[in-house]
Amino acid sequence: MKRLWLALLLLAVSAGPARADITLHVGESCTVSAFEVNVWVYGGELTVAPGGEILDLTAYGGKILIQGGRVHYITAYGITEIDLESGWVLDLYPRDQVDVEVSGGYCGTLRPWGHATVYWSGGNVASILCHERGRVNTAWGWYQTSEGIFNYAPGDASMDGITNALDYVVVSNHYGTGSTWADGDVNNDGVVNALDYVTISNHYGAHLPEPASMVLLFVGAGLLCATVFGKAGLP
Repeated sequence: MKRLWLALLLLAVSAGPARADITLHVGESCTVSAFEVNVWVYGGELTVAPGGEILDLTAYGGKILIQGGRVHYITAYGITEIDLESGWVLDLYPRDQVDVEVSGGYCGTLRPWGHATVYWSGGNVASILCHERGRVNTAWGWYQTSEGIFNYAPGDASMDGITNALDYVVVSNHYGTGSTWADGDVNNDGVVNALDYVTISNHYGAHLPEPASMVLLFVGAGLLCATVFGKAGLP
């Protein structure tokens, strides 16, 4: 019994005091440079600095700037801006009118939903899953789908991983009648027409961008485990 009480005492001391959630409202600002469990943003501006770490971040407006550190889960609604310049995000789920810019760092999964838009110009992204009207703008073109992971090269109507003569055939077969990417609408304007031929021509020979290294995924998984099992002892 004595050993049990000693173990419980050591556990309580190592765990430290419980942390209160951070809540931001319009006009407020906050910089996170240590470990936080839950952060709620209802407006204002939140900055994640090097050394900062957030387990769960939920936003209903405002601006989130990630300049280092780590955020495990981000869910954003309404009119919210999220900028990932450096650092690490495991899962990013923007909804509604959220705008996300990824210019650096690492993101495990991007999951835009509704009218959310992601601008990806730099950094590493392991996977993209678009839901409903969620879309991603990359250096190689607009991506939009409601059928799961979007892994087509720009202009790749045949969805075989490369933009080539087969894509002209897809457009020709659905010219004037199709309205989806699989029909040949590779410029996402809702109709298959001559503009899709132009898109294919402009990107002829394009391949899928290389996915982020699996090493990064293993590193991300390792960091998550380290956080769950190791961060509980931080004051």
